[in-house]
Amino acid sequence: MLWGAASVFLLVEDLTMESPLLLIFEPNEEVRSAFQAAMAEITDSQWRVYEADSLDSALQALRDSAPNVVVSHSFTTYGGAEFLALAKQLQPEAVRVLFTEDFHDEVMTDSIAAVHLVMPQPLSCETLADIVTRAQTMQRLKLNDSLRSSLGRIDALPLLPSSYLQLCRVLDDPDASLSQVARLVEQDPALLAKVLHIANSAFFGFSSPVDSAFDAALRLGIDLLKSLVLVLGVYAGRRGLSAADQQRLANNAFLVADRAAELSRYLGRDRKQTERAYIAGLLHNVGEILGGILEVQDSRSTADEFDLSQGDYSVAGGYLLSLWGFPAAVVDAVCFSNQPQNMPQPNELCTILYVAQLAVSCQQNQVDPLLSLDKPLVAAHGIDVQIVAWLKDARP
Repeated sequence: MLWGAASVFLLVEDLTMESPLLLIFEPNEEVRSAFQAAMAEITDSQWRVYEADSLDSALQALRDSAPNVVVSHSFTTYGGAEFLALAKQLQPEAVRVLFTEDFHDEVMTDSIAAVHLVMPQPLSCETLADIVTRAQTMQRLKLNDSLRSSLGRIDALPLLPSSYLQLCRVLDDPDASLSQVARLVEQDPALLAKVLHIANSAFFGFSSPVDSAFDAALRLGIDLLKSLVLVLGVYAGRRGLSAADQQRLANNAFLVADRAAELSRYLGRDRKQTERAYIAGLLHNVGEILGGILEVQDSRSTADEFDLSQGDYSVAGGYLLSLWGFPAAVVDAVCFSNQPQNMPQPNELCTILYVAQLAVSCQQNQVDPLLSLDKPLVAAHGIDVQIVAWLKDARP
């Protein structure tokens, strides 16, 4: 029934209609009312809402539809955890979200392998809008069906590092101060060293040195600081990745980020554009985390269905960044960085990331990058002359 009685939130594409549908399974009437009000406030006419009044009817809707997003509350009596687990089996392509009041409760622990996102209760318009935005970004990804399904079946997607979540909680607090952010940075020596290194680099046009976490945080800004925290934490202890691979990926992330920022600045782009290029460089290879997990979990099917060594790593990275809530511009740049010629329309950030990766790879392999450069691609942006000049300086 539309706007019925109980709720598990499920964004679905109905089999007979193209518009996305939200299925709700939630026994608490106040929560349902809050959700209805929030949904009405943040969505447009393209979204429809359906409510299942029991676990059976919710599962039936799941079987009869093609979900985009599934959201459940962490309640035991009404089968929220069971629903998420079955959603993973029946509709692995769906984004699965768990709402909970207690991030330490037993049900959340039991459900964590079945979900992509864990969101705080009570529900807010901002949280719901965030979920819808992530779902829409993910739907734009050019994933083939087998890759999307395999990614959806991963037993435990990489969760955001605790240091990153802790920083986000501080930054989301309107009463938080920059001093609190600086104290978090100071607690991690590796993070502090990297933050100070970046804050004193020439990529962003800084001339005077800084030597404190407070001054570095003030200089770098929130988005860049969060991305640094994420990258330093995301590779540690990942299943399917050896310690050597973890170090290799982290080192490569920073090398590509450095070159992307350097190129952006060489092209005369402003501080914000250069910062975004650096962030895209930091995140360009996160898809290899998923590749390692897939190879451990189901090596035969992944080897048969898609080539994880090439562009699929990039689109897998876009999938993960979409779930983590990164902006579409960064997701697109990462997705197409290995195959920028496949971008639906020219994207300079993606091209900068592609050239930065090319420069790093050719430097490491002692190869002239001009031999491999996609000249029509860079010419489409009117920056081919500058790119060629920059790469000449980058040649081994």
